[in-house]
Amino acid sequence: MQRRKQFQVCQNMSFMLSTLAISILSAQYGHAANMPEVGSTIQNIAYATYIAPNGIQQQSVSNAVEVSVSALYAIALTSPPVQDIEPSVRVIWANTLSNNSNASVNVQLEALTINQLSNIKIYIDSNKNGQFDANDQQLITTVPLQVGQSVNLWVVATASANLIEAQQFNLPIKAVVGEDQNATAAATNSAVSYGAKLVATKEVLQKTFEPSAVANYDLNYTLNISNQGQKAAKPTDVMVDGQLQKMGHCCK
Repeated sequence: MQRRKQFQVCQNMSFMLSTLAISILSAQYGHAANMPEVGSTIQNIAYATYIAPNGIQQQSVSNAVEVSVSALYAIALTSPPVQDIEPSVRVIWANTLSNNSNASVNVQLEALTINQLSNIKIYIDSNKNGQFDANDQQLITTVPLQVGQSVNLWVVATASANLIEAQQFNLPIKAVVGEDQNATAAATNSAVSYGAKLVATKEVLQKTFEPSAVANYDLNYTLNISNQGQKAAKPTDVMVDGQLQKMGHCCK
């Protein structure tokens, strides 16, 4: 009977402690809003139910055990949709950085260097209007975030003039928590290059003429310009025999 009593006591106490462990793990991997903040305490009391030698069920209550909550760092960084761009233009991506930790953090952001882009900079949507404008501050140091806070970012760069038609490139963005270098998040900002491809052909209307020392001849020809690319061309100026001709928009 004593062995049965000890077994049931241990079994019930193990169940209560397992429930506590599951609760703590659930909090650690859940959203920040459901997590106990760092420095707070969780009080746990174990209840043991057993059968006494007289056959009556008894319950024993343990002393209170307090568990101090440590900091658990977790952040998230979104990846924006793939953009269609042209060579030599400014490219702007929108990313969102979120703090899913149970403590405030300082996040270091880094955009890796790739050959297809230059002048890469990261800005914070300071006025929170969802538009990249002159009021947005360039990120120089780290981004401070409170528990559960998110911030919108702009990744701005200039596309290379040497991009190939239909070429896709990917810009990796990495975020690291200053308080815990193992807490990281990554995103990929991608774009595909589609540009206008103008092809000019010239046709002479009078293909032959007889030279004469006393007569002048005007050479008339037509100049055809077509766009073989996948993007419409912007207003284009063409030099014809040293004269500037405004062509307007060239069809796609």
